[in-house]
Amino acid sequence: MKGSVLSLDPNTVHPLPAHDRVAFLRPLITSPKIVVGDYTYYDDPDGPTGFEQHNVLYACGPERLVIAGTPAEIETIGNRRDGNGS
Repeated sequence: MKGSVLSLDPNTVHPLPAHDRVAFLRPLITSPKIVVGDYTYYDDPDGPTGFEQHNVLYACGPERLVIAGTPAEIETIGNRRDGNGS
């Protein structure tokens, strides 16, 4: 759109208000063991706000989960709920 500028605040849960299935992950993550980038987003048709509860399966031990993939990779990984990882 000519003359309009899209400004995205990484602290906003839904960066695209008309699309509730898309959310920035940073404001949703509560565990200090999960690290995501400022503009890492997740697209889930069932609702992205449960990302941490539904997709982080093993949150024990000293390890950290660092999400640094492309958005397409994150959507694909996030939709692998069958447990086979393929």
